[in-house]
Amino acid sequence: MPDKENVKKKRGGLLSKLLGMGFFRIVAIPVSLITSIVLARSLGAESFGQYSFMMTLLAVLAVPVTGGVRSILTREVAIARHDEDLDRFKSVARAAFVWVVSCSALFCMLGLLAIQLSLIPDGEKWSYLWIVIVMLPLMGLGAVRDGLLKGMKEPFWVVFLSLFLHPLFLLAIVALVFWFGELTVASGLLSQMVAMVLVLFLSWFVLTSKESFSGARQGERYATGNWIRMLLPFFFINLIKVLGTHMAMLLLGFMDTDQAVAAFRVAERGAYFVGMALVLINIVIPPYIVEAWRNHDRRKVKKILSQSALNGLLLSLPIALVFIVFGENIVGMVFGHDFKEISYLPLVILSIGQLVNVLFGAALILLAMTGFERDVVWSQLLGLIVSAGIAVALIPLWGASGAALGTVAGHFVVNVFVAYCVIKRVKIRPSFL
Repeated sequence: MPDKENVKKKRGGLLSKLLGMGFFRIVAIPVSLITSIVLARSLGAESFGQYSFMMTLLAVLAVPVTGGVRSILTREVAIARHDEDLDRFKSVARAAFVWVVSCSALFCMLGLLAIQLSLIPDGEKWSYLWIVIVMLPLMGLGAVRDGLLKGMKEPFWVVFLSLFLHPLFLLAIVALVFWFGELTVASGLLSQMVAMVLVLFLSWFVLTSKESFSGARQGERYATGNWIRMLLPFFFINLIKVLGTHMAMLLLGFMDTDQAVAAFRVAERGAYFVGMALVLINIVIPPYIVEAWRNHDRRKVKKILSQSALNGLLLSLPIALVFIVFGENIVGMVFGHDFKEISYLPLVILSIGQLVNVLFGAALILLAMTGFERDVVWSQLLGLIVSAGIAVALIPLWGASGAALGTVAGHFVVNVFVAYCVIKRVKIRPSFL
């Protein structure tokens, strides 16, 4: 009886954590949107494009610093916690910290040297590169924090600090700058930096308040020499993921105008609401898929996928139709007149793409939950190649709309490939169609 009670308590605790994480992720969406609206309306299309490109560049440049750090720390800290091996915990944490500091220092020196020698491209937006470089170690320390907390079975704090508190701090700082000073590209980027520092400061208190081990034993020191060997596969997976997310913005920043970058960013923000149903579905259904799969109940797995795809489409379709019919007026009213015309067509294209994602349902999650992670990686890589190729071909012709078409094409290829893998591996059709 005590064992059953403990199991129930654990399940209840897990459920409450999941609900809490879901709540903060959902609440963070309007907070981030409001911040984008304030920045877009205050800066205008050109300056908002510069700001958006610099933040995209930060995400890409941070991959060598952060790529794989979260995953390795999560795994190794979880092992150390299970084994009550304090030495392993300390040494892996030290290895992660040394890696982040070393990579950040190297990138900072190279970046500042490139700026000093005038090796960076011409253009006003590149004058803000130094701020991006300074933020790299902050991104790395954030990755260390997330990995430690996940390994310590504290994913709630990861979501709360990174996905809720950071955008909330950013909104407050941007609002203060807007109210008492002048909101510029530089002040917007510096606001990001200050928000990162504040969250990292609070993170230290969270980490030090958590009991990692009880009665920890002396174990073998973690082999820090193996760090790079273990990091490489996670690095490439993270690189594919980041490039897949930011490729369109990155290409626009190099191939087109700042206004085109801003137009795509605004359209991307709007289209996210079309695909939000799928995001919520992917948060909720993984445990149910795992349970049904472990019970060898393919019929139930099929039912879960079909119902989630259908419900997702019913939620997403009205939002997409509103954007298609009234999107131009909505964009102008929310983000400002500068974006009314330039963002409408990319918004329509990306909204249709999100509908396609919802239509295919949670097939990608199914592959990941049933042990076919390699197929997920291959699908992401294939989608990235297709997306980049089409975007490069179409951006010179149609700007932000060309980038949107490349993005949608990449998503479609990913969905088709994943659906094929689900039919072949799992032996079920991944949608309600």
